Amino acid sequence: MTTEKNMLDALIQHQVYSYRASTKAVNDLNAGFLTASNSFVSKLRDLLDDLTDAEKEALTIGKYTTDNLKEVKTLFDDWYQVVSVQLPDSFSVSAVALATYEAAYISKLYGEEIALDGEKIYKSAIKKPIVGGQLFDDIWKNLAESTRNKALYAVREGIQNGLNTAQIVQELRGQRVKQASGKFEYVGGIVDDTRSRIDAATRTIRSHVSQIAYEDTFKALGFDYVKDIVTLDGRTSSTCQGVAARDLIQPIENITFKPPYHFRCRTVQIGCNKDGKIDGKRPFVADTRSVKNIPKGERKDIIGQVDANVNYPEWFSKQSAVFQKEVLGPTKYDLYKNGGFTFDKFVDPLGKPYTIKELKALDAATFRRLGL
Repeated sequence: MTTEKNMLDALIQHQVYSYRASTKAVNDLNAGFLTASNSFVSKLRDLLDDLTDAEKEALTIGKYTTDNLKEVKTLFDDWYQVVSVQLPDSFSVSAVALATYEAAYISKLYGEEIALDGEKIYKSAIKKPIVGGQLFDDIWKNLAESTRNKALYAVREGIQNGLNTAQIVQELRGQRVKQASGKFEYVGGIVDDTRSRIDAATRTIRSHVSQIAYEDTFKALGFDYVKDIVTLDGRTSSTCQGVAARDLIQPIENITFKPPYHFRCRTVQIGCNKDGKIDGKRPFVADTRSVKNIPKGERKDIIGQVDANVNYPEWFSKQSAVFQKEVLGPTKYDLYKNGGFTFDKFVDPLGKPYTIKELKALDAATFRRLGL
């Protein structure tokens, strides 16, 4: 059993491991997507080369009247199925294992052996809203539909503007660019954009599954309350900064707000007592770069630990003005430093960040006073 003093540190270290595990899941899904996409683009290229001018004109207005055009439509429909059906099916296998592992990890961390059904946790998780009210199926179907439509519109527009097949294919696949690893990859196209969105969806849904596993496990362990643990670094989102400002301690039987609060959210909830106090320390990184991108010679003064009960607003207030301005941007920094704005004022009641224009409309007097 991990001592209570080291509990939070162990959980935060576990988040690092979970991120790496998510990277593997992302890579596995994207490998399948890229294989299907390469086949899709190659077949589409050949079909576009074979289309007559009349068929191209029909394609631009969504008419699939010939065998060639019907084959084009089938290609797009099959590609849609890859993202809307095949990817989530593949995801589900690893997600059930994730739920089982997370529940076992938390119970073991607290010195208990509680057998929770990973498949039951997963099925419960995908029936609950994730980000922006979206359900599991919604995220994949929206992603699939958006990808198909972007590609189809790119083909239609390309034909309309007189682009040749190679130019249209480049819109879909992107440009072949040499990476730092020495490998060549296609970047900047619709396929590459979808890869990034698959990454975001996978990490976010895995975070959601972990949250439900934690919640069920903390209930089984006898905790009555939960609190948010927001990452102390310069990459924490405005949404999670606002979450930290609320500093909520919620009854475990009635959790109104729970992570993930946005795509790629790193905030977690842990079981606690009514006062929310936790023993031990927690790490911080006073920089907008991830640790791996900070040279070792620069880490001494910007990476460290603070008391586990220090929340994001309290920690942020003690950082340098340079760091604060880099995180907030010049206007929000001025509002924060001189306008009496706290982090919760930068987001709406649902946690969505306000734009500068929206903030000005909400508090024109402060903007005038600060000359903004």
